[in-house]
Amino acid sequence: MQALPHGLETNLEIYLACLKNTQNGKGTYLQIGFNVLSNGYNRRKVWHKFFIKGANAQALEVSAQLYWQMLDAIGITEGDEPVPRAPVGNEVVNVPQYIKKQVRGRIKLKPGTNVFADTNEISLFMSCK
Repeated sequence: MQALPHGLETNLEIYLACLKNTQNGKGTYLQIGFNVLSNGYNRRKVWHKFFIKGANAQALEVSAQLYWQMLDAIGITEGDEPVPRAPVGNEVVNVPQYIKKQVRGRIKLKPGTNVFADTNEISLFMSCK
């Protein structure tokens, strides 16, 4: 399936939220899955990884900025932020507090390389209101 267009702004609903460790076990990230709700792309999905530890300083900073942007847009304050326990090994720790929350997002196109297809991420989160 072809990736969504770069710069598309659309309403999104979170259907998946879980903490995972990286394959090498040295990092942890929050994986969020979104259903696209508008702009003729209904039922399409976009995923975003928010790095929590184990990435370089710049990646951690960008992830933190986008994470707080998403929380602000869905109405979760710092005091209400879910604090699940860290995953152990290959375990997946679900974070149900995010499920069904809606947010508006700007889609980013990440061009594929060699045999890998283009993919999408979110470059900006906004309130749906």
